[in-house]
Amino acid sequence: MATLRVNTVSGIGTEGSVLNGGLKFRSENYLTLPKGNTTDAFPDFKGVPAASARGVFFGGITEPSPTKQSRIDYITISTTGDSIIFGDLTAANQFPTVFSSNIRGVIAGGANPAITNSMEFVNIATTGDGQDFGDLTLARSGAGSLSNSTRGLIAGGNPETETVDYVTIQSSGNAIDFGFAGGSVFPSHKNVMDFIEIATLGNALDFGDLSNTGVTDGQLFHGNGTSNGHGGL
Repeated sequence: MATLRVNTVSGIGTEGSVLNGGLKFRSENYLTLPKGNTTDAFPDFKGVPAASARGVFFGGITEPSPTKQSRIDYITISTTGDSIIFGDLTAANQFPTVFSSNIRGVIAGGANPAITNSMEFVNIATTGDGQDFGDLTLARSGAGSLSNSTRGLIAGGNPETETVDYVTIQSSGNAIDFGFAGGSVFPSHKNVMDFIEIATLGNALDFGDLSNTGVTDGQLFHGNGTSNGHGGL
């Protein structure tokens, strides 16, 4: 049992509780509150003005007559309005996966129309066409991806695979095998969640289960991934 001891509790009923004196947690179960502002919390993005932050959109397919696109658009996140042409990919691409640092965006895999192992990159601050980055270890579309400021990971995809690749975002070159990840295999969908440490090579480990069985188009890690800059799901 944890014991809370304070010298004085004042302001009850008007200002709320104010703790004066030494306050220590003597239990192994404790909470450390975050400190600093948003810039301090995300040091990789220091020096990047919020007004210049961009969202970039790559390729895809148009309807009603399905046509694969090579177009790249962008928006300035702090300003409402329509997207603006950024440039073009080297080829039309449907179902690529994308990830970025605060400087460079990478577009990996996809279908155009054949499934491809190619990767391209753009410099987010400068409009222009995609440039060759390197190749994945295997061709795939609809993969999941995540990144921190240094390393990008590409997981699973179609055709069904457990392979996870990684690249160093600022250094163009071919992807390297990172490990393996679980997922769902059509027609049996899974509720499994795995996690990885971005900085450490190795297979994914069990994180827990989703509250419901997910539907993923019958592909492993189909377009789903998230990270806090250190680890990813």
